[in-house]
Amino acid sequence: MHWVVLTLTPVVWTHFLEVRPAADFATVPFYSSLATLVAALVALIYVRRLDTAPVEMGWMLFAWSRLVQLLDAATLKPPGLSQLAHMVEGGLGAVGIAGIVAAMFYLKRTHERNVESLETSHENYQGLISTLDAVTYEADPESLRYTYVSRKAEALLGYAPSEWLDNPTFWADRMHQQDGEWASEYRRNNIRRREGHQLEYRMKAVDGRTLWIRDSVRIIFEADGRIRLRGVLTDITARKLLETQLHHNATHDPLTGLPNRAAFIDRLEQAKSEAVPGSSLYSVLFLDLDRFKLVNDSLGHLAGDELLVTVSARLSRCVRGDDLVARLGGDEFGVLLAAIPSEETSVELARRLLETVSRPATVAGCRVTPSASVGIVVGGPGRSDPTSLLRDADTAMYRAKENARGSFQIFRPAMRTQIVHQVQMEADLRRALEQEELELQLQPIVELDSGSLESFEGLIRWRRPNGDLALPKEFLGYAEDSGLMRKIGWRAFERACEIRHEWNLSGAPATPIAVNLSEAQFTDEGLLGSLDELLARTRIQPSELYLEITETVMAEADEPAIDKLLLLKERGFRLALDDFGTGRSSLSRLCSFPIDVIKVDRGFVRRLGNDGPERSLVRAVLTLADDLGIDVVAEGIETIEQLTRLQAMGCRYGQGFLFSKAVPENKARALLEGRPFDAYGSRETPALSAAL
Repeated sequence: MHWVVLTLTPVVWTHFLEVRPAADFATVPFYSSLATLVAALVALIYVRRLDTAPVEMGWMLFAWSRLVQLLDAATLKPPGLSQLAHMVEGGLGAVGIAGIVAAMFYLKRTHERNVESLETSHENYQGLISTLDAVTYEADPESLRYTYVSRKAEALLGYAPSEWLDNPTFWADRMHQQDGEWASEYRRNNIRRREGHQLEYRMKAVDGRTLWIRDSVRIIFEADGRIRLRGVLTDITARKLLETQLHHNATHDPLTGLPNRAAFIDRLEQAKSEAVPGSSLYSVLFLDLDRFKLVNDSLGHLAGDELLVTVSARLSRCVRGDDLVARLGGDEFGVLLAAIPSEETSVELARRLLETVSRPATVAGCRVTPSASVGIVVGGPGRSDPTSLLRDADTAMYRAKENARGSFQIFRPAMRTQIVHQVQMEADLRRALEQEELELQLQPIVELDSGSLESFEGLIRWRRPNGDLALPKEFLGYAEDSGLMRKIGWRAFERACEIRHEWNLSGAPATPIAVNLSEAQFTDEGLLGSLDELLARTRIQPSELYLEITETVMAEADEPAIDKLLLLKERGFRLALDDFGTGRSSLSRLCSFPIDVIKVDRGFVRRLGNDGPERSLVRAVLTLADDLGIDVVAEGIETIEQLTRLQAMGCRYGQGFLFSKAVPENKARALLEGRPFDAYGSRETPALSAAL
C-alpha cells in the first residue's frame, strides 16, 4: 500500500498544478500531466500483479521527477528554486529511468525462471506418470480417438503409442467382442450428459491375451466451451482372476469340484423361471449315500473323501450336458434335470444313478460297494420355491431309505403331511418328557404250568394331556427318528427301579421287572456307569432287573458289544434276548451270547396253529435253550389253544392278553398278593379280578 501512496502523491500534485490557468503554466501542457497520471496508474497495477519492487520504485521516482518538473515550470515558484528543481528533476528522472530499465531486466529473468519452473514441473509430472502402473490418455469425445497416450501404453497392450494415436478406431478395434457394444454406448451416454464415468471391460493385447481394463474418465471443459476426455487405463486382470476364483470357491465344493448348495438353488430358480406351462418340466433328484458313516469310521475320513470324489465323478458322467450335479453337503448330492418331457425321465435317470453308484470301488486300498437312496420331485411353472423343492426331494429320499436302501421314491404330497405329523410328534414327545407324561405299566410273565407270577415286563405308555393312553407302537418310532429313544429308555429304567424300591420297602415279593434296553442305550459308552449310579440311588440289586435286548441289536453285536454283555452279566443283571425270530441272528449264535432268557416273538406264537415252519422253529428254539440252560418266554399268548400247544412243546413261561394286559403299578402290586393265574388262562381269577 505504501508504494501506491508514494507513487500517487506526486501524480496528484502534478495534476493540480497543470489545471492552473494557461497563462501561469503556458509551458506545461495539461494533457501531458494526464498522460503521466494514466501511465503511472496502469504501470502500477501491472507491476503490483507481478509483485516486482524494482518496477514500483522506478515508476515512483519517475512520478516525483515529473512533479519537480512542473514546480520548476510554475510562475509562482519561490526565488532560487529553479536551479535546485533542475538538479532534483534530473537526478530523480535518471534514477527512475534506471529503475525502469533494471525492472525490465528483472521481468525478463523472472519470466525465464518461470519457464524453467514450468518445464521442471512438466518433467516431474511425466516422471510421476511413468511410475504409475497405468496409462493416461486424452481422447476426442466425438470419435473417441486417442489424441494423447502416456509411454505406458506399449507396456499395457504391446502396441506402440503411435499405433494408439494413428488408428482412429483403436479403442473399438481392441475391445473384446462381448464388451464393445455396451461399453461404447455407456461412454457416449455419459459424454452427452457431460459426466465423468468409470467402466470395466476386456481388451485384446498384441500377443492374443485378453486383459481386464478399468477405465476412469473425466470430462475436461475448454475455455471455448468444447470438451475433451482425459482418463486412466489400469490393468485389473489379476483382480478379476481373484474375483473369479473367489466366486468359484463360494459356489463350488472344494473336495469334489461340483457346484454347492447355493449354486444348485440358483440354478433351480432359473429352471423354474424358464419352465413353459404345459410343455416342459424340471426335476430334482436328492441322492444320499447309504451307511457312509461306516466308511468314515472304519477306513478313516480320507477314505470317505476319496469315495465322495469317486461318486461325484460317476454322477457327472450319468447326466446330460444341460443337467447339473451338485454336492449339497456331507454325503448328499443333488441332480437337476431341466426341460424334461415327463416324470419317467427322472425315474430312468434315478435307476441309472443307483446302478452306477453301486459299482465296487477301491478306496484306501480296500474294495467297497457303495449304495445310495434317491428322492425325486418333479416341478413345473408355479411350483414351490427351490428350498421347498429340495425339502420335498429330501423327504422322498428318506422314505426310500425306510422302504429299502438302494432304492428311489417319488415325492407325493401325503409325504409332507407325514413329515409335519412327525415334527409335531417330536415336539409333543419332548413336552411329554418334560411334563412326565410317560408312565411305566407292567405286564405279568407267568409260569405256564402252575400259573404263578414269575416276573413283570415294564412297558412304556404315554398318557396324553386329554387322558388318552398311547401305546409304544404309536410313538416309539418317532422317538427313534428324533433321537429321543435314549431319554425315554432311561425314563423307563428309572421308573422300574423306583417301583422295585417301593415294593422292597413294603415287603412285597422280590419279583423282578424286565426293562427293554434300546439300541441307543446299549451303544451308549456311559451305559455301565449310568446303571451303577441308578442302582445305587434307588438301592436295589441288579438281580431284581431283567435287561431285554432286541435280536436286531444282538445280531449286529461285535466283539466289543459282547464284552459289554459280559460286563453286565458280571454285575448281576439277567439278560433276555427279546423278539427272537424277527432279526437276522441264527440259532448257532445263541451259544456266543451270555443270555439267560429267550423271548419268542408273538408272530410265531400266533401261527402255532398252522402246520408251517413256525412250529418247528419254536420247537427247535426250546430244544436248544434247554440244552444251553436258557429259559424261554413265549410272547403274545392270547388263546387257550396257543397256551396248550406251548405247554405241550415244553415252553415254561409266557405272557399275553390271555393272562393280563399291562397294568399300572398299583394294580400290578395287587397281582403280587393274589392267587396264581388259572391254569387255563381265565382272566377272571380272583387275583386278576381284584387287581382290575
